[in-house]
Amino acid sequence: MGITLSKFRKDKGAGFDATSQYLYTLTGKAKVYDREQENLALRHNIVREIFNSNLLSPIHSELKSGGLRVLDVGPKNVDFVTANVIDGLPFGDNSFDFVYVRNMAYDIQESQWSSLIKECTRVLKPGGYIEITEAELRALNCGPLLKKLSKKFFDYILSTKVNLLISEKIEEILKSTNKYHDIIDHHQRPFALGCWPTHLKDAYRTYSLDVFRSVIKFSDVKEKDYDQTVQKLMSEANSYRTHFFIHKYLTQKIVA
Repeated sequence: MGITLSKFRKDKGAGFDATSQYLYTLTGKAKVYDREQENLALRHNIVREIFNSNLLSPIHSELKSGGLRVLDVGPKNVDFVTANVIDGLPFGDNSFDFVYVRNMAYDIQESQWSSLIKECTRVLKPGGYIEITEAELRALNCGPLLKKLSKKFFDYILSTKVNLLISEKIEEILKSTNKYHDIIDHHQRPFALGCWPTHLKDAYRTYSLDVFRSVIKFSDVKEKDYDQTVQKLMSEANSYRTHFFIHKYLTQKIVA
């Protein structure tokens, strides 16, 4: 079972951007759902490349042998089920062999993370694996222009009670359930802003342009100056090697 909340949310009269549905909601733009799909796919592909795999959980052999219940991909008689995990998932206890969570950091408040993980734990079978992929909602090695322009953006995010660094607390929340083995694998990789890496240069550039456009929509930059400002941010990110970290956590539910 896979959970990616923002992938299914379409606020009335609003569109999406590379980072979150919040960004276009405030600016009042029309829906750009195709663009959102492209950005999600681009981010997914970059993350897959930097981790050299879609999944780090050791379930490949079990998938090949069969017998696992798979929700995200399947034959024509399989349906996608959309639900709000905070309100409860429409599945019974111990329903799935594998639960995958990602891209929730912008979508739920810090206080809701315990409920999310408890609900995912409830539907996971004993002996099953959970894998959580989340980004730090902060950039490192920022240049002065990005620091200046992103202040209002981060002020807004904080006003929604979202924790910019929830990725650092996921291991603690998993352990608090007392349902998982003590050993929790934690992997992190840098995700570039700008196009300074030689690997995935074009992909990073496309993704970063959208991120920078989103940030300046919260600033005092006039619309006529957007393109020029975005290019300055791109050049600055390349000089400073700006990046953030993607975290993956995986562990196995205890067999009682």
